[in-house]
Amino acid sequence: MLIAMRRMLGLAAGAALLACAGATWAQVFPSRPITLVVPYAAGGGTDILARVVGKAMGDVLGRQVVIDNKPGGSTMIGANFVAKSAPDGYTLLMGASTFVIQESLPVKEQNATLKDFEPIGVVASTPMLLAVHPGVPSGSLKQFIDHARANPGKLNYATFGKGSTTHLVTEFMNAELGLRMTDVPYKGAAPAITDLIRGEIQVFCDLTVTALPLAKDGRAKVIAIMSERRSEQAPEIPTFAELGFPNVKAGVVFGVLAPAGTPRAIVEQLNAALATVLKTAEVSERIRGMASTAGGGSPAQFAEVLTQERDKWKKLIDRIGLKLE
Repeated sequence: MLIAMRRMLGLAAGAALLACAGATWAQVFPSRPITLVVPYAAGGGTDILARVVGKAMGDVLGRQVVIDNKPGGSTMIGANFVAKSAPDGYTLLMGASTFVIQESLPVKEQNATLKDFEPIGVVASTPMLLAVHPGVPSGSLKQFIDHARANPGKLNYATFGKGSTTHLVTEFMNAELGLRMTDVPYKGAAPAITDLIRGEIQVFCDLTVTALPLAKDGRAKVIAIMSERRSEQAPEIPTFAELGFPNVKAGVVFGVLAPAGTPRAIVEQLNAALATVLKTAEVSERIRGMASTAGGGSPAQFAEVLTQERDKWKKLIDRIGLKLE
């Protein structure tokens, strides 16, 4: 009887120690640097947002947030890497809502899907726009359409790969405007912008954060923006809607995600840190200066946004009959 009691007491003590250890582990997160994976090349809009928010979150959490660029595969190289990482909060993805596009694409590879992640929170949202090389006749959207229709297949446009946002949005625009252009794949916005400036490509449907600076110094022309209303940062640029094409609307929601199975306490801690930095004047002004709107909200709200985006892109893919051959 005495031996049995001693065993029971020993088990109870062990369980208590394990519980304390678990509680302590949760309380000390993070105890080392956090890696924030960006699935694009350095220099693009997603990379810029990640560096702004990552540094600020590192200050709040007391540990450095290291940016790791893993471009390629229409963002899936980086997304797959994070999805397969340990669910401990130390490897995160700076994702765009468009990574859920992959679920609706006829691809053979087994890529990560929404169920492979724990949404942390929305960082920002930003519209897309149509930018062209200065040498393309495009004093107006009508002039651009006339030129493109007169030269079917001769205008090259940048994509981040088949099925990427840039690819789908441009193909959707082509369908709406009655155009036919040739896609050229890149690993990110920075190399695409370089070739746009050189004239190697003539068209680029991209985020306002990367395209507006090109227009301001004359390296590219921005014809129209794909938002509900004109941008505060560039009110002179008309929307497609006011030019007669109300269906041409597109934008991207950026957010932080963790691998599925990440403990709820860590998800909430990361969400709280993100919410804190988004409320600071420095970060909110940086985001606003990128012609974007600061995010926020709970992990559940971000999950709902991603679900809606997945359904929207599936309808678009079905409509344009996307083929990846």
